[in-house]
Amino acid sequence: MSKTVVFDHVIYRIAHPVMQKLVNQARQAKEFQADFPHLYEYIKQVKIQIYMRLIEQLTIKYQEKTNLSAENIRRNVEKIIIDRKLLNHILGYCQTHGLYLADEYLIHDLLQHYEVKKIFDDSYNFFWEQIHEYKQLTDDQFLLSDFLPVYLKKNNYYLPNLFPNWDVEELFLDYLKILLHYKKFNNEIIEDNHPTYEDAQQTLCSLFKYDSPLPAYNKSFIDASSYDLQATSPEYLNLNIHLDEDPNNLPSLISDFLHHLNARKVDRQRKGFNTSMPINEDQFKKIYHLQTQIDVVVNASSYLKRPDTILTALISLIYYDQIFKRKILEGDPLRYQRFNYLKAIIDNTEVEIPNWVKETVNFDAIQDMPNWINRKNDFNLSHLMEKLRELVQTRDDFKISTIPQNTATEKIESIFCSYDGIAEHHKISKDSLKKIIPDTLKALSSKLETIISL
Repeated sequence: MSKTVVFDHVIYRIAHPVMQKLVNQARQAKEFQADFPHLYEYIKQVKIQIYMRLIEQLTIKYQEKTNLSAENIRRNVEKIIIDRKLLNHILGYCQTHGLYLADEYLIHDLLQHYEVKKIFDDSYNFFWEQIHEYKQLTDDQFLLSDFLPVYLKKNNYYLPNLFPNWDVEELFLDYLKILLHYKKFNNEIIEDNHPTYEDAQQTLCSLFKYDSPLPAYNKSFIDASSYDLQATSPEYLNLNIHLDEDPNNLPSLISDFLHHLNARKVDRQRKGFNTSMPINEDQFKKIYHLQTQIDVVVNASSYLKRPDTILTALISLIYYDQIFKRKILEGDPLRYQRFNYLKAIIDNTEVEIPNWVKETVNFDAIQDMPNWINRKNDFNLSHLMEKLRELVQTRDDFKISTIPQNTATEKIESIFCSYDGIAEHHKISKDSLKKIIPDTLKALSSKLETIISL
C-alpha cells in the first residue's frame, strides 16, 4: 500500500478517531454475525418492527399534544427516532434494562419522564417476546433469553452497535475520499498547507451521516441527574466508574464523557431543537482540545492508529464479507449457528467444562462442515480487485486507472485512485493485499480470521 505519513491538520484530527470507532463497530457487528448468522438476520427484522412501533407511538403523542401538520409530525418523529438515536438507545435498553440518559428533547418538548420509560419498557418486552418466538420458530432447545445477555456482556458487545445502518463498502468509498484529502494537506509536501473551514466541511460532510457507536454500559456508565426539583431537565452529567473497571478502559470512558458533555451542553442550550442559537464557542473549544489530547492516549495502542491501516481494514472487511456470504450465508447458516451456540455456551458458563467435551463439540462441527458450508462459489484476490474497481467507479468524483490498463478482471495488479481537484493518488496493490489482508484480519479479530480459513 502507500507510504505511511503522519498528518497534522483538522480534517485528520476529526476524522481519524471517528473512523477508528466505525471500523471497530463494523468488526464487532461482523463477529456477532459470524457466531449467529441466522439470529443476526432475525434481530435485524425485530429492529425494523421496533422502529415501526415507535413511529406509531410518537405520532399518537404528537397528535394528542400538538397542533402540528401531519408532515411536520412525520419529520419530528423521524428526527427523534434516527437523528437523536432513540431507536439505538431502546436497543441498548433491551440489553441492559437500564435507562441512563433520557433524551432532553423528548422530556422537554413532548413526553414526561414516566411516558419515556413506558415506551422503553414496551419495546423491551416486545424484543424479548420476539426472542422467545425465535426459539419456537427454529425449534432450538437453548434458552436464548438467559444466554444472550451473558454472551453480549462477556464479549463487551452493545446491542445497538451490532446493527449499524450503513455498510462497509459505503464507508470505504467515503474514507478513500477523506484519505486523499489528508494527502492534499500534507505539510511534509507544502509547509503550512492547512485546510480552510470550507475545505474541512466539504471533506467531512460524508462522515456526518454515520452514527458513532454508543458507549457500552457493562460496569461503568454515564448518566444525568438533578438536585433542583424545579428543573425541567437534569443539570448534572455523571461519570460513574466501577471499582472493578479495567484501567485500560479509563481513557475511552473519559473521552466518551467529554463527548457527552459537549453534546449535552449544546442540547441544553438549544432545548433539544436543531436550530441556530448563540453559543459560547470558547468553552466548547477547550473541551474539544482536551478530548483531542485524551484521544491520543486512547489511540496509542490501537492497531488502527495510522490512516493507511484504516483503509486496509475496510478493504479486508469487504473481502471478509464476500467470503462469509459465499461460505456461510449461502450454505446452511442455522446448522452452522447451532455449533457456535454450543461452543459459546461452553465458553460463557461458569461451570468447569472437561476438555473432552470441548474437543467433542469441535470435532462434531468439523465432521459436519460439508453439511453447512458452501464451497461452490469461490472469491479470491482477483475478484476483490475487480470488486474495488467497480466500487470506486460508482462515484463520479473519483478518477481511476489500473495496471495493466483496460485489462480483464483476473489480470488487475494495481488500482490508482484520485479525486477531482487533488493531484495526489492512492495505490491499491494486489501483491500487498495478499499479505496485508490475513495480517489485518488476525489483528482485528480471530473470529473473522477463522471464517477466512475455513
